[in-house]
Amino acid sequence: MRDDPAASTRPPQPEPDAPANTSRADDPVRHAARRIRSVDAAGTEASDDTIDTDGKGLEAARDRSPWQDNVIFSNATAANHLPESDPDLAGVDSRPGHGGLLIATAPGHAVTCQGTVTVTTRTGTRTALRFTIGDAAAPPQPGKPVR
Repeated sequence: MRDDPAASTRPPQPEPDAPANTSRADDPVRHAARRIRSVDAAGTEASDDTIDTDGKGLEAARDRSPWQDNVIFSNATAANHLPESDPDLAGVDSRPGHGGLLIATAPGHAVTCQGTVTVTTRTGTRTALRFTIGDAAAPPQPGKPVR
């Protein structure tokens, strides 16, 4: 009878009467659980369950940076701020409707924004914009005060 060379590398089989939950030191599942996790699976416990494939989130969670030139500090307060110029800077107010509704109406009609309402849906609530389309307000007459 020849000796099987692979028999020496095989893990020993448990005895027939051994308990089922016996833990072995060379268990491949336990060995794999001790490995360093890959960058792909580093962010899977986050609340949004995203996978950090580029590793930037993992790197950002490391130590604080030793350099101080990459940290932005601001001493702006309500007293020493500079107001934003109107439509020159990109933002909500620089859009054609200044962040409002862009609905074309027939001459003599206008869109009036009534504000926001909370709408209950099957999955919770959402905020919706309520508006009406009606007759346009008469333009103010010259010389009359506007109330």
